[in-house]
Amino acid sequence: MTRVAGWKRRLQEAATDLLGLPPDALGDVSRVTCLGAEKVVVENATELLHVSETRIEVALTYQDLVLEGREFTVTLVSDREVHIEGAVSCIRYQARGGVIS
Repeated sequence: MTRVAGWKRRLQEAATDLLGLPPDALGDVSRVTCLGAEKVVVENATELLHVSETRIEVALTYQDLVLEGREFTVTLVSDREVHIEGAVSCIRYQARGGVIS
C-alpha cells in the first residue's frame, strides 16, 4: 500500500468514527439491498456484464454478483447504481474466475 493510500484510508476511518457512520459508508464497498424477492438495488456497481430474463450479472469492485430468477428487468442504471426487478430465486457472489459463495 502506498503512503497516500494508507493516509486516505486512515482519514476515511477517522471521518466515519467522528461522524458515527458505519465503517463501509465512505469506502469503496458494494452494497446489495433486497426489497422482498422482487427488487434488488446494487450500489457501487462498476458494470452490467449480462442481462437476460432469467440471469443478471453485475461487476462489483472485487467480484461479480449473479442474480438468477425470472422476469428480470433493469429499471435504473446510474453512475454506480443498478436497480433490478423480477422474481429472484438465487443471489451469489462469484470471483473473477471462480465461485466465492
